Amino acid sequence: MLEYNTDRSYSRGTSTYDGIAIASAVLHHLATHTLALSCFATHYSMLTEDYRYHPNIRTMHMATAFDDDQRAVRTILQFGRSTLMISGFIAGLAL
Repeated sequence: MLEYNTDRSYSRGTSTYDGIAIASAVLHHLATHTLALSCFATHYSMLTEDYRYHPNIRTMHMATAFDDDQRAVRTILQFGRSTLMISGFIAGLAL
């Protein structure tokens, strides 16, 4: 899919399961065949479980601290899966 994509290729939206399958295939290829140092970001948190024991993958997340006005004041890269689902919180800030 990535190899044969051009500027004339047609793309369409994907279902959640299509997206998980594509993300999993790309992650597997990067970690098993390409072996390049990569940063792979996804909102499919179940991939952290699927690849928990892969020898070439380390799960990390950006931890964020907020001040009293709900402004992000500090972010730091930490090992492990995020325990916080802040998408709703972030969406609320946009209102």
